Amino acid sequence: LQLSPQWVSGDALGQSAGDALTDSFFKLTFGASGYLGLGESLVLGQSFRFGQIVPLFDRQTPVPADERYILGGVSSLRGFPEAGVNSQVNSYRDLLRGGQFVLNTNSELRYPLLAQYNVYAATFIDVGLLADCFDDENTATATGCYEDAFPANAPLSKVRASTGFGVRYL
Repeated sequence: LQLSPQWVSGDALGQSAGDALTDSFFKLTFGASGYLGLGESLVLGQSFRFGQIVPLFDRQTPVPADERYILGGVSSLRGFPEAGVNSQVNSYRDLLRGGQFVLNTNSELRYPLLAQYNVYAATFIDVGLLADCFDDENTATATGCYEDAFPANAPLSKVRASTGFGVRYL
């Protein structure tokens, strides 16, 4: 289990002292992972990650790209390029990297393919969601994250998934 709360002020982002509080945000990340043996030769691996950036003191600008959550690549959504899944902020069309809200789960079943030659296989499914916290009026709110993540007219439209099969020699 991993819990990682972080408060970032505008001062840490190189802002002037007057903007240090008004340009602040709180970044909360929670992750859990584990493995479960299923019989003699099967192993189930499972991980989960949740993260949300909450604007503080009426912050109304997107969080800098290097502070945003990313999705895609071998550690989150295999089959997508590294950081290849992006949200898009309505009023900031040029800001395409990452998002302010992330949900990600990975499931993997490992099993022997040719045990006598130490060749093992894994079948996996990865699911992720990346969104921003701006509502239709371009106001950053915590509820805006959920409204962007799960739009009323298509609640699962932003969910991305990949599945695959891999072989490993040990």
